[in-house]
Amino acid sequence: MHDLLHYLLVHNCDSDWRRRDIQKEVLKSNEWLALAREMARQIDNEAPIKGGSIRQAQDDPESLVFKPDHQSAENHELSLAVCAVCGHYQVYHDSVGCFLDPHGMSSHDPGILARSALKKTGALCWCPKFVADFSQAADLICESGNSEALKHGAKEAITRGEPRIARRLLDQLIIKTPPAARDLDWIKAVERSIATVQPASVIPASFDNKSGRPLARSPDFVSFAGRLWLTAKGQSGNANVKAEQLRQIASGLDERQYVPPAEYLEGDCARELKAFNSRNSNSKKGPIQTWSQLITFGDKDHLRGMRRLLSRCAEKQPL
Repeated sequence: MHDLLHYLLVHNCDSDWRRRDIQKEVLKSNEWLALAREMARQIDNEAPIKGGSIRQAQDDPESLVFKPDHQSAENHELSLAVCAVCGHYQVYHDSVGCFLDPHGMSSHDPGILARSALKKTGALCWCPKFVADFSQAADLICESGNSEALKHGAKEAITRGEPRIARRLLDQLIIKTPPAARDLDWIKAVERSIATVQPASVIPASFDNKSGRPLARSPDFVSFAGRLWLTAKGQSGNANVKAEQLRQIASGLDERQYVPPAEYLEGDCARELKAFNSRNSNSKKGPIQTWSQLITFGDKDHLRGMRRLLSRCAEKQPL
């Protein structure tokens, strides 16, 4: 039924003006009235409808132009509840997800390629299914790695007063975006917005949810560093993280201002780096104040300590 509606109202349109003309003609036609009656019959046979029923509009085709309401998405198939994943109405979703284009406009797809292929190429909205609950949508957005979805999700989380979800989506966006392509001004603006919602981080007693001694680091750092490490491990097939990957991780930590490294490294490594910085405070090389400098100027013990810290942060990630 969705496919038929999509064909009637979207296909064979050369322009937005032409699309509106077709929609007006369809709404005036006897065929549309017959279709409405058939839709009402099918929906009534499948599930009860509470208000806003298509059947109520059988005598007035113009009233079939739907208006947003506050009904639950489960009430009926053509509910205009908003999808928390992509921000489009539920009416634009079917069993394989949203069928609008990435800009929220009706698709001009002639139907040659499979919908999944069009989503991968970016010709259609990436959203794979309608989700009304934002916390569930955040998981889906995070798993997708879609840059636009991560940006939209981070801003939506801030609007909803969900700073930890906003931070999680922003972190994932930073991880997924190559350093040269990151919009640092936008990232900093979002971080400032998150800070207005979230007070200074405190380490909850329950944060160490796995065996082993707790890390004396903020939850945000542990979460971000751990995901950076796990992403690098996944890219290398769970083999050793390569030097270039470690350099990218260092760049990510620097951008988030998790510096200087000596304040984050553990035990003997932290003490040795502080001693190194003291010895070189007046030298041409100078102290190591960033993770990128640690990669460039640090010795093998410094790098080993960095790897150990990142690995420990990864162990603290939720299953």
